[in-house]
Amino acid sequence: MTYSDLSNTDAGSYKVTVSLKDTDNYTFTGNKDSVELNWSISKKDISSSVITLTNSLTYNGSEQTQTATASLTGFDITYDVSNNKATDAGTYSLTITGTGNYTGTASKEFNIAKKNISSAVITLTNTLTYTGSEQTQLISATLDGSSFTYDVSDNKQTNAGTYTLTITGNGNYTGTASKEYTVGKKEVSKPTVSGSYTYDGTEMTVNLTGFDSSIMTISGNKGTNAKDYTAVVTLDSNHTFSNNKSSVDLSWSIGKQDISNADVTLDNTLDFNGLEQSEEVTVTLNGKSVKYVVTGNTATNVGTYILTITGIDNYTGTITIEYKVN
Repeated sequence: MTYSDLSNTDAGSYKVTVSLKDTDNYTFTGNKDSVELNWSISKKDISSSVITLTNSLTYNGSEQTQTATASLTGFDITYDVSNNKATDAGTYSLTITGTGNYTGTASKEFNIAKKNISSAVITLTNTLTYTGSEQTQLISATLDGSSFTYDVSDNKQTNAGTYTLTITGNGNYTGTASKEYTVGKKEVSKPTVSGSYTYDGTEMTVNLTGFDSSIMTISGNKGTNAKDYTAVVTLDSNHTFSNNKSSVDLSWSIGKQDISNADVTLDNTLDFNGLEQSEEVTVTLNGKSVKYVVTGNTATNVGTYILTITGIDNYTGTITIEYKVN
């Protein structure tokens, strides 16, 4: 027998003609010298192909294409790629489908990663000052100059202070970015000293106009002796005086008591004896003794003299009074 060419390599259906060499002694069924036979080469299945992804994709707001290469040991396969385009972050499955001499499919998962927002620019939109109530710091944020989706946390506060808020990417975004913001102190007017104070031997407390005990404390506001004092008014952490001061010094004083209207009693009756003698006095003011010094109260000869009483320490003023040496 002889047969026609069988050298085909591509997948497909073919025919071969087989002929008898010795037609005198042999024949095919039907008294034929030759027969035509059908034969085929099947397409190679690619389901076991190894698929390699060539791109690392991160969300950018536009449709992106994942390219892939596929290999099958011993073959230079041909194929089409489908389902390899996507926009949003997520996990997808692309498919290769055999073409030409190849058939079947193989699949491979690919990812579009969420975009990290750590480099986002955060802009504060509120200027907050303490009110006693919880307040919310509003923001806007951009990433590479564009808006994106995020959640905001730690942006609500009541007390004055410096805080840090955080934005966390959602949807196609991941990661965090932070921004400090401030709740400013509320400015209040400083109190003022009212009234005047004169020594009377008792402890005195200075009166202040505009003092608010709910937000202020005070020290140095009590005194007994006649002198200058400094009261210090200090605010709580949510308030400030002008020039961002948390406390103010207020000067006040207790004045010396004037003895010019005091009662004076001469204690001695002086009779001439040829010697220098001293007149002693007792001084009281409103029934209380006072501190003083006496000058001009010594004399020798008979006559009328004048002594002077001068208040000292917590007292001021003078009294002059006559006394005699008989």
